[in-house]
Amino acid sequence: MEPLTYLGSTSQFSRIGPGVIVKSPMKVWTGYSNHKKLEEENASAIDIEQRILKQLGRHRRIVPFVYLFNDIIAAS
Repeated sequence: MEPLTYLGSTSQFSRIGPGVIVKSPMKVWTGYSNHKKLEEENASAIDIEQRILKQLGRHRRIVPFVYLFNDIIAAS
């Protein structure tokens, strides 16, 4: 996977192939006392986004959801 320069507040993005981007939950520094809770919230945000994208379906102005694998969204 090719890391991209964009990091969101709860996610990071990588390119896995031509036209395919992966969005995965942001890892939180393990030295932070609340890191497990924050990582769970980040994974939950990915799950919620995946459900919203599935419900909305295809639209020319929405990046298509391809699949979810281990809390990682692939979009094309």
